[in-house]
Amino acid sequence: MIFSFSNYSWRKIEADLPLGISSRRCFVRTGDSVCVNSTIHMMLRNPFQILAFNLTTETFYIVNMHPEAARDTILTSTYPYAKLVKINGLLGLACCNPFNVEQWNKVHIWMLQDYEKRVWVTETVSLPPKFQIQYGEGGPYPFDSISMDEIILSPRVLSENLIRVPVYNMKTRSFESILLALGHRFLSPKSVHVEQIKCYVESLIPLQN
Repeated sequence: MIFSFSNYSWRKIEADLPLGISSRRCFVRTGDSVCVNSTIHMMLRNPFQILAFNLTTETFYIVNMHPEAARDTILTSTYPYAKLVKINGLLGLACCNPFNVEQWNKVHIWMLQDYEKRVWVTETVSLPPKFQIQYGEGGPYPFDSISMDEIILSPRVLSENLIRVPVYNMKTRSFESILLALGHRFLSPKSVHVEQIKCYVESLIPLQN
């Protein structure tokens, strides 16, 4: 189903999935979607593939990962250690393995530089130690991307109303740590496990005239 803002109504589309892709696999542990080039991308597992839906042609197709990127994500198959992100307008895949002693502080970022020719480029980020940047208890895994070239890493709850969010800037290759106050409206902050910190564009489109 697609919701159209032109007439404020839902419309059902008839679109076949790519050959060999079952509907059950599309909706089991797919994680979050990323929209790039007017196309919605979802990460499928077992095996790892990227399912794309073109909003213009209203068709599904598969975007294959780089073989080395797929190997990285297979080693880190527990969600969310492999994450689709949008970086500088490009489709990206950020993955890490916090359980590997030699790789715990590495985040491998793959970006689809040429979408038509499926040309992937990679960048490996070495994370500072925990006493410099406070990560979440599960390790420094990627959470989301913000603006054009910044990646949010796993946040850490400091107290009942404070959360520290590490952010990596790919353009300046630097880290910063943002302190968020939950406020009195946050229900039972001491007992809440932070699962998602999402970014959005404010006032992208008015819902009412």
